[in-house]
Amino acid sequence: LADLLGAAVGCSRPISELGWEPHSRQIGQTGKGVSPRVYFALGISGAMQHMCAVNADIVIAVNRDPKAPIMEMADYAVVADLKEFMPRLIEKMKAWKAEKQA
Repeated sequence: LADLLGAAVGCSRPISELGWEPHSRQIGQTGKGVSPRVYFALGISGAMQHMCAVNADIVIAVNRDPKAPIMEMADYAVVADLKEFMPRLIEKMKAWKAEKQA
C-alpha cells in the first residue's frame, strides 16, 4: 500500500521490538514524530504513547476492535480484520491508479 501511495512506513513500539520493522520507523514517545497529510493507522490501538507523535490532517484507522481508542481519534474508522481488508484495499488502489493513468 505504501508503494502504491508513495508513502512512508512507520510502526508502533511492539512491532519494532519484535524486529518486524527497524526502530528507525518507530512512531511515538520513544520513536519519532510524524506530520503527514494522511495517516493510515493500520492495526494501531491508538495508545497515547503512539498517537502523541502523530500530527496528521486526516487519520484513517482500520482495526478489528470497534472500541480501540484509535477509532474515536480517527476521521475515518473501518472495523475490519487487516488480513481481509488490506488485500482488497490494495486491489482497489491498483485499479484506481490504472484508471487514473489511462
